[in-house]
Amino acid sequence: MATLAPIRDRYLQLAEDPQHVQAVLRAGADRARGSANAKVRQAKAAIGLLPGWVGVHGSSAIRVADGDPSGRPS
Repeated sequence: MATLAPIRDRYLQLAEDPQHVQAVLRAGADRARGSANAKVRQAKAAIGLLPGWVGVHGSSAIRVADGDPSGRPS
């Protein structure tokens, strides 16, 4: 039981302030959502799921320019 004492103590400390725990969880979710959205957009562009985008070159998406279906940058 002594091995788990620090974990139990931290649990009890966090349980005293549930609003703080919720705020920390919200902040983490917001950060994760931001990076996840960027990755999802990049993936969708790479497989052609975004209108007007034909793929990814390196770290940037290539947009169809002025109706050019090849997707080559102008």
